[in-house]
Amino acid sequence: ISEGLRQKSPTAAPRPPRRAGMFGCACCTTDQTVESTTDPLDNLETLPVAQPALGLYDKQSKPAQEAKSFTARLTREQASSPWGLVLDASASGVIFIAKVREGGAAGEYNKVAPRDDRILQDDCIVSVEGQTEVRAMLQLLREKTTAKLEIKRPQVFDREVPRKGAPLGLALRHSADGATLYIADISQDSPVRQCGADILVGDLIVAVNGKRGRADELLAGIKASDTPKLTIARLM
Repeated sequence: ISEGLRQKSPTAAPRPPRRAGMFGCACCTTDQTVESTTDPLDNLETLPVAQPALGLYDKQSKPAQEAKSFTARLTREQASSPWGLVLDASASGVIFIAKVREGGAAGEYNKVAPRDDRILQDDCIVSVEGQTEVRAMLQLLREKTTAKLEIKRPQVFDREVPRKGAPLGLALRHSADGATLYIADISQDSPVRQCGADILVGDLIVAVNGKRGRADELLAGIKASDTPKLTIARLM
């Protein structure tokens, strides 16, 4: 969904046509995904990933970060003013924050918020004004000038998965212009399971080989690498 949840300008540069469908899972043996008809995510740049590669892990490995929850109250002048957030509603039950822009309501909030309660990239909105259903949260963000957000900060970590020429064995879900790949299923004989990577159903892939971008770019990065480094965001 676009920054500030505004409609795209009629002068915006045209995009190539994309497939559209409802949320769904693709075959685990191909790692292909099914796109959805959620609102587009506009102007998402390719960004570097701050976390270093951590290499291969056994099944007992733990992500390096601990989850955190906090409340943020944002205010904007009018309904057409930007929140300063680039959002992706592909994940199940939350709205993923793909980027926090300077300026806008989120930027102003971050200037005065305690350091640990600032809104950051990869945070997830779990409720808006007490509403937890994604469509209801998005509607409130379109309409409100003041919004109370419950935010959960996921654990973010890297895992490398040797493919050895085979698909990863992941069923992935994403929106047409999203910034994440939602892991809907993992086959038992997949390279992910064989190497012991602690990747779970419900995790989000937010970057591949240190690069962020649109969901189709993340998918292309996985297919192009024999040992893709997946940056995972996990809500606990």
